[in-house]
Amino acid sequence: MGQIHVLPSALASQIAAGEVVDRPASAAKELVENALDAGATRCDVACEGGGVVLLSVTDDGVGMTEPDARLALERHATSKLSSLADLEQMRTYGFRGEALPSIASVSRLRLSTRERGSEFGVTLEVVGGGLVEARTAGLATGTKIEVRDLFFNVPARRKFLRSTGTESAHITSVVESAALCRPDVTFTLTREGRLNRELLRVSSRRERLLQLLPDEKLSEIRGERGPLVVEAHLAAPNRARPGTLGLWLVVNGRIVRDRMLAATVAQAYAGSLASGQYPRGAVFVELPLEHVDVNVHPQKTEVRFVEPRAVSDAVYQIVSDGLARAFGLTPSARSNRDATSPPYRPFARPPESLPAPVAERHPARLTEPGDPWGFAQGTPVLREFGPVTDAPPAIPGASMLARPTLASAETAKGAGATLSQELGSLPSPKDSADHPQVRPLDGDGLPQGPVTGLRFLAQLRRAYLLCEGDEGLTVVDQRAASLLVHRAKLVRELLVGALESQALLFPAMLSISLPESQWLEQDSELLHQLGFDLRMRARDRASVHAIPKLLAGVDVPKAMHGVLTELAPRAKDTPEEKTERLVTLIAGHAALRHGDLVEAGSASALLSELEGLSDLKVATQDRAVIATLTYRELETKGGRR
Repeated sequence: MGQIHVLPSALASQIAAGEVVDRPASAAKELVENALDAGATRCDVACEGGGVVLLSVTDDGVGMTEPDARLALERHATSKLSSLADLEQMRTYGFRGEALPSIASVSRLRLSTRERGSEFGVTLEVVGGGLVEARTAGLATGTKIEVRDLFFNVPARRKFLRSTGTESAHITSVVESAALCRPDVTFTLTREGRLNRELLRVSSRRERLLQLLPDEKLSEIRGERGPLVVEAHLAAPNRARPGTLGLWLVVNGRIVRDRMLAATVAQAYAGSLASGQYPRGAVFVELPLEHVDVNVHPQKTEVRFVEPRAVSDAVYQIVSDGLARAFGLTPSARSNRDATSPPYRPFARPPESLPAPVAERHPARLTEPGDPWGFAQGTPVLREFGPVTDAPPAIPGASMLARPTLASAETAKGAGATLSQELGSLPSPKDSADHPQVRPLDGDGLPQGPVTGLRFLAQLRRAYLLCEGDEGLTVVDQRAASLLVHRAKLVRELLVGALESQALLFPAMLSISLPESQWLEQDSELLHQLGFDLRMRARDRASVHAIPKLLAGVDVPKAMHGVLTELAPRAKDTPEEKTERLVTLIAGHAALRHGDLVEAGSASALLSELEGLSDLKVATQDRAVIATLTYRELETKGGRR
């Protein structure tokens, strides 16, 4: 017998489902998009158990006849595509004909539909991809799809799902994204039987954004460049957050994840945003359909541009000009151009202090005469972006707990179990300019074990502590050393119980988004263990009554926004990783900073604390936490052999 054979239909459907539907939110996205393609003016979404127990999407669209409803459950059956030419001019959200049969193959699905103008409708019951019942019924015009027991026949997939709160938050994000793309449609979201979101239809994208971000003051930016049209609604630079969670990118009415566009928008703020931060708001990009390829990703979350470099530069020019007018960012403040350079020449190259679009990887020739993008004036000189991710950037020292640097409660004066060893192995974050990875250094002059007997001499440039030791002169980075010491204290306290709290005389009020309120509820126990006392006052407001004692005196709202960022769900996140991030965040707020004046007594106390750490052979931002110049090296440099 031959070794190659055709896969059974059920197995092929489950494989396809793994590509299209990886979590309940993916199923919700496909069903909502089907509703919009059906001409719905209202879309009601309901979920229970994070969408695993029940996920329901109801619309008032055109509906289907019984033959069409049966056919819709077959793979590669669709009303949206009939030829290759149609694929190049896609105006609908869906087009592959895979979503509904894929969802049906891994759930117990009920499809109820009635075509507009028909006297009655039909209900189909499907279990694991197989039709088990079909019956006529009196139904309202439109379609209702109920998905129960998602992944009931694929238990391995269920193991990778997160908590109910996390999965529900992803479904909320799907509804909000769809509502942003279609402000003319009313959306509701019901979670666990309670109405969670109601977004009534509005007349403009701006009105919809104000529904989604009621506390933001958004500046409107509009512009055109060749065939490209940009409409952006962006918040001030001081409202930026780490990661791209607060920035929606919409291309031809479709929410996408695009690293090039996200980084280009951040560049347009030109020096006003810290590395790894992105503004809040939305950017809508409209292009002729032939300039965009939507058939890139199984979940249709990515697109590919025919002229990526032109798109990036056009978006940069339009958004940066608009931001200059909105927030008073003068050309001189936004770039380091030569004074004689025209500040806003069309398609002038972005400021050299800013990394340029990833589009440099695509050396498309765009300087031909008659080029619609206007590149005949000259080709911009661009560099590549650094890495851009959806997750917030790593905090300084975030990988330290994964290394033997912090002593446990039982062995505070020597090597011992770390928090990472107690809670599990923790990954090292990626490097970035402002939030570098903490890593071991090679080379001479670094202590191999605990440092003892250091005597403080002086503070250098309000950043380093010059010390005398038995081996020679030692320089200690005050920020990194203080961070390590505070983290060690937090680890010891966590290993024996909860962190000590400091009650606030007057509670601090926080304005939060709906996903952030869900994260607070989901991780309330962890926050309490870390010394926080937070109480929900409304869906978009919380009050802070106590913080960890180490944070006494800090800007509470600013610190809490950092906490909310670390609570955001991430791919393959674990409670241990989340705890580590929060511990590092608290220690970072409490630690000394470069520029702080350190008195002799405080410096000596810090050096004494360092003696309890088991290993200082680490570096922050490519600088050692501690480095020693031996007396022998001094004699050599002084000419004494």
